[in-house]
Amino acid sequence: MGIKQNLDEGFVEITQERYIEEMLQDFEMQDCNPRFQPLPLKLSYGIVDEKQDEEDTEELKQWRKKIPYSRLAGALLHLARYSRPDIQFAASYLARYSSNFNKQQWFEAKEILRYLKATKSTRLRFRRGAEMALFGYVDADWATDPRTRKSVSGYAFVLAGGCISWASRRQHSIATSTMEAEYMAMSEACQEAIYLRRMVEFLFSQCSVSPTLILCDNQGAICLSKNATSHRRSKHIDIRFHFNRQVQREGKVRFVKVASERNAADSLTKSLSASKVSVFRRQLGLVKEELSREFSNMTSPTIPWELTADSQSE
Repeated sequence: MGIKQNLDEGFVEITQERYIEEMLQDFEMQDCNPRFQPLPLKLSYGIVDEKQDEEDTEELKQWRKKIPYSRLAGALLHLARYSRPDIQFAASYLARYSSNFNKQQWFEAKEILRYLKATKSTRLRFRRGAEMALFGYVDADWATDPRTRKSVSGYAFVLAGGCISWASRRQHSIATSTMEAEYMAMSEACQEAIYLRRMVEFLFSQCSVSPTLILCDNQGAICLSKNATSHRRSKHIDIRFHFNRQVQREGKVRFVKVASERNAADSLTKSLSASKVSVFRRQLGLVKEELSREFSNMTSPTIPWELTADSQSE
């Protein structure tokens, strides 16, 4: 991992460009054609059950032994964990099939390498003078897996213009609606927000009085987090997910409605087009080296303050 500090322009960047180059050589993809989206829009969602794995042909089992799929999945998870939130969903998706992958999943894994070749100079940038108020994005993709019907939660938190915490993981229980999936994702984001608030208070020796804004694109989930009234569509939701209501009453977190096209957490729950990936990459504080001078004169990602006025008037 490389850390670049520029005192004149006032920024710090985290990059793993050398790690990506070594990864491309290790998997013999250094001469591949570049792509600008991590995964195809339509994913295969291959074998997930052990019973189905037992029905695999002997030819497929022998082929799996020759393919370094697990090693590639681990390398991608390492990269996504430390400096590349834009591939977090893709890396998590591939890791599900480490023991029972098929040829389509191996193809999808190599698609990520093509994306990394096109964006290997991308780095995570934190700027001096950027917005120091912690804020986050949260989203969920409902029933995304056609076999398990479990949804995917995703959240990202931004500070000083760059993403400092992000996650993409499959939910443990099955949600019966989009609102429920989003509500469960909001609970995970709340827990991370509480931890990050304490970390920021410790590092900067100041106590945050205002709540941490978390941007969500589901109005129903936001209303449920504020209204404790039981409803036939929500009364079955596990008690642990109602943690959202408690932290809002304590003034630690505030959920704000944001348009889906402005919700950067969308890239942590599903495969998106190259244009959307580019927009959300910028929102998370990821910039490319060749655009360094252009971005040095631009403000870093900040809280959309026009949203805060609406939330305070509620």
